[in-house]
Amino acid sequence: MASTDYFQQFLVLAEHLNYTSAAESLFMTESSLSRHIRSLEAELGVQLFSRTTQSVSLTPAGNIFRHKITKIMDEYEDLCSDLRSIKAGYANRLKISCPYYSVIDYLGLIPETFEGAHPDIRLEYSMGDPNEAIQKLLEDKVDITIAPLYSVPRSSVIAEKVFDESLGVLMSTDNPLAAKAELTIGDLNGQHFFMVDNPYFSAFWQHILSLCRKSGFTPKEPSMFNQMEGLIMAIRSGGGGITIIGKHMRNQSSSLVAFRPLTDP
Repeated sequence: MASTDYFQQFLVLAEHLNYTSAAESLFMTESSLSRHIRSLEAELGVQLFSRTTQSVSLTPAGNIFRHKITKIMDEYEDLCSDLRSIKAGYANRLKISCPYYSVIDYLGLIPETFEGAHPDIRLEYSMGDPNEAIQKLLEDKVDITIAPLYSVPRSSVIAEKVFDESLGVLMSTDNPLAAKAELTIGDLNGQHFFMVDNPYFSAFWQHILSLCRKSGFTPKEPSMFNQMEGLIMAIRSGGGGITIIGKHMRNQSSSLVAFRPLTDP
């Protein structure tokens, strides 16, 4: 019977669709990976991948298997974590998801305080963008998500406001606005905005539009990026764009990227 290692190798290959890069990420040889995939296919009695000299793609059966085995592997990892917690002497776990870069700002000393009051409960953390953090809550992979309210589907979760986070601007240090210690929304008139292309940032963009219109201007449609990392790299390269973001993103400041707080309420 195939081991869970084979299932994980299948998932990595399904993501890369390239034996060389998949094998490298798994720290194994291509021949071993190929042998394991063939063994898995033989056990299942179906072909999971369509292979040519030029490409690798999932078959219809492979797509179905990927969808199902992903859920099974998530549940297996969750079970293993439960067992490790029991072995370590914990009675239970509390799983928290939080956006990238915001753990210190959003949680502060809460983990230490909680662990002191509840030594039998193990805290576990999961990071992602706000959209991913909320999705983990909806999929019951975490118990609590700490995320901006813009990202919360209020009809399906209970949302409690914890604190207000002030906003700021990330920009290239070459941008003339970086010479100022702090900015107002009005200072951003004529600037080229960058945004991440997902439901959370789409909602956030509507908030930014309302702030700009109150200040007397309407910015052009923003340039969109798949991930925050790509957006920050574009700013680092001096591409002329800016993004409005929560104050916790000030830790992205560097010799190439400047963070300036917005003084508007």
